[in-house]
Amino acid sequence: MKIRQVAWLLAAAAFAASPAQAATPAYIKADRAVVEKAFGAMVTGNIFSDQLTANRKKLVAAMLKSNPAPGCKGTPAFTLVAIAPIQATKDDTAWEERYEIACEPRLRRAALVTASRKTGLQMRESIPGDTSTDVTLRKEFLPRLLDVAAAPGCEAKQVMIRDSRTVTMPQKAGAPWTELWTVDVCGAPKEIEVAFTPDAAGGVITWQFTPK
Repeated sequence: MKIRQVAWLLAAAAFAASPAQAATPAYIKADRAVVEKAFGAMVTGNIFSDQLTANRKKLVAAMLKSNPAPGCKGTPAFTLVAIAPIQATKDDTAWEERYEIACEPRLRRAALVTASRKTGLQMRESIPGDTSTDVTLRKEFLPRLLDVAAAPGCEAKQVMIRDSRTVTMPQKAGAPWTELWTVDVCGAPKEIEVAFTPDAAGGVITWQFTPK
C-alpha cells in the first residue's frame, strides 16, 4: 500500500473502509484519471464516491449564503466539474474542488479539502469564479492583489474576493492570459484586471495588476 493511501485511511476515519469500486454519483464530472494518477485508486475511490456528497451540499449552500449572487433561488443543483490534487503526504491529503452551480447565470465556486491525521476532514471555501490559477500561484500574488484593492479606513477583514473571470485564454501552453477579479472593499466592489505571463520555460509566472 502506498504511503499516501495510508495517510488517507488514517485521516478519513468517517469514510467507508474501501469504496474504491463504488459508483460515481452523477453530479461528479471531474477527470478521474488526473486524481488517480496523483493519489492512487483508494483515495480516488473515496473522493469520487457518495461519501462527501452531504458535506459538499452544505458547503455550496454556505458559499451562496456568504457570497450571494442574483439568479440563485432555493437550493440549486451543482456539478463537480474539476478536482485538482494539491498534496499527498504521510499526514495529509489535500485537493481543490470546482463546482458549477445551476443559477442564472451559472456560477463557479471552489473548495479546498484536506484529510489530515490530526484534524480529520476539513472543507472550506476557495476562490470563487473560473480563475485558471492554482493554489501555489495564488499564494504568491493574492497578498499583492489585496493591497492594490485596499482603501483607506477599510480593515483587511472587510476585504473579500467576490469573483474571478477569465478575460483572455492562453493561445497555447505557456502563453499569457488575463483575468478580471472582483474584490469587495467594505461593501464597494472593485474590479482589477490581472495579466499573467509565464516565462519562456512555462514555469515562473509573473503578473501585472490594472484597476478598472
